[in-house]
Amino acid sequence: MKENLLLNQKIKEVIEKIHPKPNEISFAVIDLKINEPQVVGYNADRLIYPASIYKVFVAAEILRQIDSGKRKLNDEIEIVSNDKIDGIRLFPKSARKDHRPLLEIGEKVM
Repeated sequence: MKENLLLNQKIKEVIEKIHPKPNEISFAVIDLKINEPQVVGYNADRLIYPASIYKVFVAAEILRQIDSGKRKLNDEIEIVSNDKIDGIRLFPKSARKDHRPLLEIGEKVM
């Protein structure tokens, strides 16, 4: 698979010009519709904790519960689980380049 370095550079310039925290972005796009597949992206080799996509599903469920009357928009929600299995964190801080703290069990968020 070939990396399109010119397009990668253009993407980098745009992101770094418009985004206040460009190191919090990571994505890759693979074009399989051409004879020689190409990949382009930004920080594509960087692991970023996948909570960002997970938030979409959590938000949809919270909104469903608000719509059904089970919750109110400003209710506090207690964290009851995290990314630990048998006491071992799946994404240890040392393995992540994103050093924002993870939510811990018992914390309350709005």
